[in-house]
Amino acid sequence: MDFNLTEHIGEDGNFTEGFAPAATASLGEGYQDSKVLEGITNPAGLIKAYADTKTAYGKKLEGVIAKPGENATDEEKASYRKTMLAELGTPESPDDYNFNRPESLPDGMTYDEEFEGAFRQLFHEVGMPADMAKSLADKFNEVQVARHVAAVEQAKQKLTEEATQLDKDWPGEKSTLNNRHAFKAIMQFGTEELKTLLKEANISTNPTNHDAWNKLNISPSQRRIWSNIGAAMKSDLAINDEGLPATSNEPATAMGKIYDHPTSKTLLDKAKS
Repeated sequence: MDFNLTEHIGEDGNFTEGFAPAATASLGEGYQDSKVLEGITNPAGLIKAYADTKTAYGKKLEGVIAKPGENATDEEKASYRKTMLAELGTPESPDDYNFNRPESLPDGMTYDEEFEGAFRQLFHEVGMPADMAKSLADKFNEVQVARHVAAVEQAKQKLTEEATQLDKDWPGEKSTLNNRHAFKAIMQFGTEELKTLLKEANISTNPTNHDAWNKLNISPSQRRIWSNIGAAMKSDLAINDEGLPATSNEPATAMGKIYDHPTSKTLLDKAKS
């Protein structure tokens, strides 16, 4: 539809009432209900609105990063990507990422510096913005700590259940005898380091203490196995502090004479009867 602006200017220099409907209708389908001309009452206002629109559009385009064309070179594409990543907040170096390390970690857990370094390198290689990388690192640390705590609690629960069952299977004096069987077998076949730890923990004089065994990473299930080995050994054989059989010329020490211990001798006598 043709539109003649002069036909819609009144004698007072302002637009007539039919100006806006006629102007928008001339723009074609999709503009009939447009409110773009509301508030424009004369040609000067129309020109000003146009000028303001051009100015705003120009400002909007300022700083816009032009995407390389279809025939752009590899250098142009690389430059574009580098500029885009910088605008998104990607640091220039992996070391420039700022991660929040946990203020405190649960017992038995340490912060993995090497793991963090690998993440820094990966984030930088894929061009991840700093704020996004920080959020991911924070979430990862949160999940890792939670998993560690859950695993520790699960291990504790398992040890408690195994210890409870062991006490049921080895009631009363049987617990002392069977735990000393385990001690004897480890002193005979265990590593020197383990033997030393057993002596330092005074296991020979306190064989039924679950916590003492657990601190040496010897679970109730492992004690069952060691006890079977110890029971299969010569029952009246005493061993010295080095874990070796005591000779007739070398009396076993108080720690080594497992089966000369008053309690053990009584239990062995009962077992033989």
